[in-house]
Amino acid sequence: MLNAAELYVEVEPLTVGIVMQSPRVERIAQSLPETLTPVEECGPSTQVDNIPYVPSEHIDDIEFSERLVVNDDYDMDEEEDDDYDALSQLFIENTWDDIHDPSYDGKMCITNWDESQEFQKGLQFSDKQEVQHAIMLYSLKHNQAYKVKESNKTKLHVCCINLCGWRVRACKRSKHGLWEITKYNGPHTCMHDTFTPNSTILDSKFIKFEVRHLVQADHSVKIRVLQKEIKQLHHNYDASYYKVWDARRKAIVHLFGDWDESYHLLPKFMAALTESNPGSKVEWKTLNTGVIGSAYFYRVFWAFGPSIEGFKHCRPMISIDATFLYGKYKGKLMIAMAQDANNSVYPLAFTVVEEESQSSWYWFLDCIKKHVTTLEGICIISDGHTGIMSAIDAILATDDEDDDSSRPPNLYHRFCIRHVASNFNERYHDKQLKNMIKKAGGANQLRKFNTIMEAIRKLNPSAGKRLDDIPREKWALAHDDGRRYGATTTNLVKCFNGVLKGARNLPIITMIGIHFFQTCEILQ
Repeated sequence: MLNAAELYVEVEPLTVGIVMQSPRVERIAQSLPETLTPVEECGPSTQVDNIPYVPSEHIDDIEFSERLVVNDDYDMDEEEDDDYDALSQLFIENTWDDIHDPSYDGKMCITNWDESQEFQKGLQFSDKQEVQHAIMLYSLKHNQAYKVKESNKTKLHVCCINLCGWRVRACKRSKHGLWEITKYNGPHTCMHDTFTPNSTILDSKFIKFEVRHLVQADHSVKIRVLQKEIKQLHHNYDASYYKVWDARRKAIVHLFGDWDESYHLLPKFMAALTESNPGSKVEWKTLNTGVIGSAYFYRVFWAFGPSIEGFKHCRPMISIDATFLYGKYKGKLMIAMAQDANNSVYPLAFTVVEEESQSSWYWFLDCIKKHVTTLEGICIISDGHTGIMSAIDAILATDDEDDDSSRPPNLYHRFCIRHVASNFNERYHDKQLKNMIKKAGGANQLRKFNTIMEAIRKLNPSAGKRLDDIPREKWALAHDDGRRYGATTTNLVKCFNGVLKGARNLPIITMIGIHFFQTCEILQ
């Protein structure tokens, strides 16, 4: 069952900012308290980021003596000239919060540094972990150890362990939020020590940065591939399986976000998806937490608007199957696929549930019936999972109670022939029998079907008797009455699962986003 992941939907009130304008600045009486900000403690920035933010109600308390140029020719008592140009609306509405500083280009990271180079003042990194990783790479490259003198949320100061004078100081700039090297004294002047990689130095946080390019290229990259990469990069160091697995998980969080946060933002994400794609349908099933405004996630169903609209022109046949999710929270991803007139894959509907059961399959099929299609005579192709069979029987029983018994059923259920043959192979361990069952199920003429069935009974009487117990219209194309439209397997779903294999271990918002873009690409 899915672990409990809470969903919170917060509604923030809309506030209107008011800019107060004073008609005349007569005198600045007081100055700000003489306290240093974290930025000032690190030294002046290469960017214009040492101007503190001051709320408008305290604007008259600032002493601008170091920033204003006094004009001695200006007479404070002189009457103002009424003949002046009106200030533009853009100037009036400009505040301390939305002033645009053209000296800062807004890039997230402007450093092109690598471990073979020396550090230099002004290099910028996206966060503190990037700075720590760069220092570690430098130390490994130059075979020099270091120690941390100061480390907190806004500052990092390291120096040579031999006290040769080599040191790096970096801090987080409040202007743009990047980490910048403010002081550097290097290179090392001491003798090289023996600084070899070990389990303490090459921890999962460090390995995360070394393998994240591989994780980004292939979300389901094998652990042994990542272990080989670490061994090649760092003096044949053999990282343990668990350490590399943990590093891959951290790389996924770094690249795609956290699983908990993803579930927290899922309602807003689905709302944005349905708003930007008219006709899309989403249905939730949650558990009550006893707290107003929050609930435990249980199930979610979604179908994209273009898929729903296009299915009106497809064959009335749907293949369904489920696959495992491999992320932090386990579960099942259920998929419904159709087939267009060109026999191509047509993604139709998806759902994330806690497990495969009669309840979850019934909920999924009921959502398809409510939101995707109301056509009668839909053919459902699936494997022989007991949850699917029970759910379909329940739906047919409901239809029999509501409708006239003389009418044909609203849906027909057929088995995937490949699954039927595989089940017999697991029981009798006979590949020849397996291939003969596939041929019998795919035969489109009664004469060929009867001939193959006689051969099966001679080969294995027990298997032949068990095969006769299965209703022939469920698995044999010759007895199907055309409900399958020639489709004998659920390979459509398996094909789509193969495309999305790497997405099944990602946070749920990223996974749904990949589903959306893959669906768009198929429907183009």
